[in-house]
Amino acid sequence: MIVQGLLQNGGAYRMDPATALTETFYNHSQNDNNKLDGVIVSNEDFINTIFNGLPEGISTAICTKPGDPGNGGWFAQNGNNVTTKCLPQNNNYFNCSSFRVGGNEDVQARKENFHAYHAILLDDVGTKVSREALGGLKASWDIETSPGNHQVGIILDPPLTDAAQVKALQDAIIAKDLCDPGANGAARWARLPNAINGKEKYRTNGQPFRCKLTAWNPDVRMSMDELVKALDLNLAPRPLTIANQAVTTHLAPAEEGSSVYAPAPVTNPVIAALMAKSMYKKALGEGRHDISCPKVEDHTDQLDDGTVYFEPSRAFPMGGAKCFHKHGRDFSIMKLLNFLDVHPIDARCTPQIALVPGLQYLIVEAGVKALARNENVYQTGGALTSLRTDTISSKLTPTVIDETALGSLLSEAASWITFDGKQKERRLTNPPERIVRAIMKSPNYANIRLLNGVAHQPFFRSDGSIVTNPGYDQKTGIYADFDGNDFPIEANPSREDAEKALVELIGLLEEFPFASAEDKSAALAAMLTAAVRSTLSLAPAFNLTASDAGSGKSYLASIIARFNTPMHPIMATYPANKEEAEKSMLAHGLDSNAPIIFDDMQGDWYPFGTMNKILTSEWISGRILGQSKTVSVSTKRLVIGTGNNSAPIADMCRRVVTCRLSADCANPALRTFKGNPEDVVREKRNHFVTLALTIIMAYRKAGSPKANAPSIATYGQWSDMCRQPLLWLGLADPASSLISQLKSDPDKEDFGVVLARWHDLHGDKPMLLRKLLEFDMSNQANELEYAISDLPVMERGNINHHKLGWLFRRRAGQQVNGYKLEKADHSERNAWRVVKVEPKPAAN
Repeated sequence: MIVQGLLQNGGAYRMDPATALTETFYNHSQNDNNKLDGVIVSNEDFINTIFNGLPEGISTAICTKPGDPGNGGWFAQNGNNVTTKCLPQNNNYFNCSSFRVGGNEDVQARKENFHAYHAILLDDVGTKVSREALGGLKASWDIETSPGNHQVGIILDPPLTDAAQVKALQDAIIAKDLCDPGANGAARWARLPNAINGKEKYRTNGQPFRCKLTAWNPDVRMSMDELVKALDLNLAPRPLTIANQAVTTHLAPAEEGSSVYAPAPVTNPVIAALMAKSMYKKALGEGRHDISCPKVEDHTDQLDDGTVYFEPSRAFPMGGAKCFHKHGRDFSIMKLLNFLDVHPIDARCTPQIALVPGLQYLIVEAGVKALARNENVYQTGGALTSLRTDTISSKLTPTVIDETALGSLLSEAASWITFDGKQKERRLTNPPERIVRAIMKSPNYANIRLLNGVAHQPFFRSDGSIVTNPGYDQKTGIYADFDGNDFPIEANPSREDAEKALVELIGLLEEFPFASAEDKSAALAAMLTAAVRSTLSLAPAFNLTASDAGSGKSYLASIIARFNTPMHPIMATYPANKEEAEKSMLAHGLDSNAPIIFDDMQGDWYPFGTMNKILTSEWISGRILGQSKTVSVSTKRLVIGTGNNSAPIADMCRRVVTCRLSADCANPALRTFKGNPEDVVREKRNHFVTLALTIIMAYRKAGSPKANAPSIATYGQWSDMCRQPLLWLGLADPASSLISQLKSDPDKEDFGVVLARWHDLHGDKPMLLRKLLEFDMSNQANELEYAISDLPVMERGNINHHKLGWLFRRRAGQQVNGYKLEKADHSERNAWRVVKVEPKPAAN
């Protein structure tokens, strides 16, 4: 018995009315042939699993009927609150399709309201249909609906949104004798697991037959093509038309309602024509088919063999045909098409787009729709992107699709058609440049999948589940470019497993001269950050610094980067100004997923706007070079910087974790690493990434206990995944530098010195910026000049007026060491003054 709501320690037993009815029904006396022995899944969970993620305005449909289901009509209801509507003592049904709802949220299961078909149903399995006919197919569910008679369902992924495809698939199943001949159409009803079959002939001792869910495999989902292959179905050819302003050809209007777009045929028209002429023999695999030759009489002894048809491919868009007999050199795909009366355009098996004057808006929509069929076309922040293989690492990385590449992709995705009025004939052409440009500048791309990044190792979803299967992950928009078997992560790692993993990670760092335990912990946190960067919405950057060259900063950066990807990191120069920062970060973000290492920084981490954003915003926006279009770029990048005494300043203090190395020898530039840890990580990258993930998973399995450490605004998720696990294992706080930087803010202290020297020299007198920088030879003027030169405003040894003005605007109104900078009234612009601020008396 399923008991919910039972309070322990003698508490009362409470349940809602629907649950009570379910309990009562399950405890009803049953005879031996109708006892509870199936899988228990609630009707609501059953439906929600099949129809997950329906958009707003779309609903499932259910129907419930007491007694004999043959009595009365079929009243469809909205599929919400299934538990209270579909009581277990009724005949309960759900529709295999989802439907558009009306204004009052009512649903009518009619073809004009059809939205998508989510599951295919095989009926009468075990009686009229033998199990052997399914060919070992593993179903998503199996419900015994009457003694020995089963409904077997397969969840479709993706669901079918084309009603013609639904009918073609159902007709093929019926033709294969796998279902009742009357069971076709988009509005197909199926039984729910918690229900009865109230037909009188199935009653035993006055009790109705109770449906049993005998198998429940919700992870088993198949595309239409996979299902067709698994059941060896033959789909009927689908008539196509295309609209034009003069003559209607043999193409039929698209079901999508566009007068310029005809979808790709459900089945290959060449194969359909071969079948119609009894010339089709069998599939040979890999797109090859054994057929009869149209000129079989020319074969030696008239043997009907040695002729093959090849399906369309990228290299052969109309397909191919080959006969291995003597006349084979004169046999071609065009001769086969002419014999079968199949138009060469139709033989391409692509969508067809008619270039009708005056309908550019529909043509653009059709082009995007056709483009969406290409599994390697994505959209990222408003730009079209694809995945390319990195020539060095052989790993996938995202790249922006430019206008030239888009034109080629569109010509491959669809057949672009003009109409020859004189010849009364369709002609194939290239997509016009104006259409290519219009698609390129489109603000959105319906039906084209979002690409939020590429992961080269297992990663976590926001719900805590871990992705280990390769391919595109629909929930995150991340493409998994790895084999999960290469990362043998324990499902329930223990603290002991985490400790062992930590020992190995620390072993990679044993030759680095860290200045403190906190610095070593920061390096370990950087490794964990690299391993899960595709999971983290935001993460700080890492500043690897030392007082001397040759201490191992760059070497450590390369080791950390290996935890993120096997690809080479982007070795970049820290931007010199905000314009350069925006251009470089936008370009890097669109064209690669690799870590960014600002190696050998010659200055500090300046808080340019874009640099701030890539560390505290999930997206940055800007224009692509050579285009007027504004796009957004994901900031899910590992960012590392190395430099001698480099430090974050101003707003970067709360965005950058510092890890300091201390030279422990007279000449650190001559240092060598005996263990070659970078080579070790390169060769065993998967192993070390698995160790990092093991630490995080073990911490989560332990309940994610929080150490008593200061919280970090903005980086809460990072702290939970990359900081707290190390604290849990007894290490020093890797975020110590971040916290101390926030408290000290040396940039603010330097600015306070400038205000004090300014007030000493000029009091609270309003000063123009150019006048302020006209220093005389006095000691006070020299002290002010020296103080200003310590601010991040120097360029080639001189004070940059623009940078200083920008700094004044940012710092205006701040009280530092008893002084405050204010804008001042002046006959000219850009006047400033420093006023002394009296401390407020303490409150009583």
